[in-house]
Amino acid sequence: FWPVVTSFHMSNLNDYSYTGTGDMSLGLRWGIIQHRAVLALQFTATAPLANSSIAKPFYNIETGERIGELRVGAGVWDLEPRLQAGYGWNRGHAGAEIAYKYRSKDFLPVLSVSAEGGRRLSEKMYGTFRTVMVEPLGTSAAPLDNSPSGIGNGTEYVGFAFEVDWQRSANFSLGLTLEGAFTFSRQTGGPVMSVYSAWKW
Repeated sequence: FWPVVTSFHMSNLNDYSYTGTGDMSLGLRWGIIQHRAVLALQFTATAPLANSSIAKPFYNIETGERIGELRVGAGVWDLEPRLQAGYGWNRGHAGAEIAYKYRSKDFLPVLSVSAEGGRRLSEKMYGTFRTVMVEPLGTSAAPLDNSPSGIGNGTEYVGFAFEVDWQRSANFSLGLTLEGAFTFSRQTGGPVMSVYSAWKW
């Protein structure tokens, strides 16, 4: 049985805070077809600017196996081309994407495939369901637990997300996202709930 809600608490007994830069990404997108049907090619490069030193190792309480490290940054370059396609209707849309991510320092490259569909729920609300499959390729000399947030270099999984966007005005929206994943071997599978806002100008 997969629990619908799982809660846990992480604490730091050291009385200090940390402020720093995150990894910076730069993307370029080429819209090959831009009508109701869309086709686009996107390239993103992420620079390792965030502190990648180990903050805390985590272990499986049952087996004692090291399952991850909580970090701010990965400390590696990510280069990622993406091919995206989709189609829009008056009250909904469907889309798919395939991506290949190259990672430096002998981290495993990753192939990901995703699909999504969305529908207008009311005049001002729109819902989207998205799923993604992530598959590492090849073998790696880098440790499999060497990655930020405990996900782990070389981890494969199937993830999903459900989003609801609420348009409050012509230029301002609020949103709620529920995310989770299956077959995680080195981290909780979720779900994770996020609240966000967007302003258009």
